[in-house]
Amino acid sequence: KQIIGGEVFLGEARKGAEVEIIRNEEVVGRGKITGLQRDKKETSSVPKGDEAGLLYAGQEKIQEGDGLEFYVKEVQKQEL
Repeated sequence: KQIIGGEVFLGEARKGAEVEIIRNEEVVGRGKITGLQRDKKETSSVPKGDEAGLLYAGQEKIQEGDGLEFYVKEVQKQEL
């Protein structure tokens, strides 16, 4: 696990979201956001333009200058 901080540039960061680490325009690792803080308080999401503290779980270490892309997998049941 790793604690990192940064600003949300697009969309929002969500607790529980999957994350891809982008370094030099390549995906170098994947993980999950297991904790999220805004203004030193636990939260479920952080909107665009705000700074966030993230607890990241994954194999690849996040380095200064890396970009993070968050996504949430949703399962939809289809009715026949």
